[in-house]
Amino acid sequence: MKKAVNKMNSNSGFTLVELLVVIGLLGISIGITNDILTSLVRSYSKTQVKNELEQQANFLGLKFEREIRSANDILTPAGGSNTLIIQKSDGTTITYFLENGVMKITYPGPSTFDVTSRSGTGGVTVSCSSFCFTVSNTTPKTVSINMQMSPSSGTGATFSGTVQVNTTVTVRNSY
Repeated sequence: MKKAVNKMNSNSGFTLVELLVVIGLLGISIGITNDILTSLVRSYSKTQVKNELEQQANFLGLKFEREIRSANDILTPAGGSNTLIIQKSDGTTITYFLENGVMKITYPGPSTFDVTSRSGTGGVTVSCSSFCFTVSNTTPKTVSINMQMSPSSGTGATFSGTVQVNTTVTVRNSY
């Protein structure tokens, strides 16, 4: 009898049912972990795109505000336009204009540069509902800026919202 008991102890191991249960639990754990990691990556990507939009909107708004406040005059006609021509105190002019969803700037020379970009992870498309710039020729002269910035379609962004740039700036030299 003693020999039979020793023989059973030496053959101990996992049954097929126990092995299938462990494999099933392991599969469920991996599936849940995969869902959590996918959700975190999407959330990070969405936050990154939203932050880039807000950063470019803030940059653009502050750049316009600084240029307009220090301008000698605004040469854009009264009413609305998608072009803003700023005359500086030294007589030079700077022109901002919207072209194919990209805000551009032209310095004397003429040298044209993109202020915003539609490419890359943080690419944005700039649009205006009617006019980007509305200028009043009253005293003091004011410029209203109204733009929407959204992620570019080629960036693979998971965020589909827009960021508004709405501000009114007074030209200091027009008092």
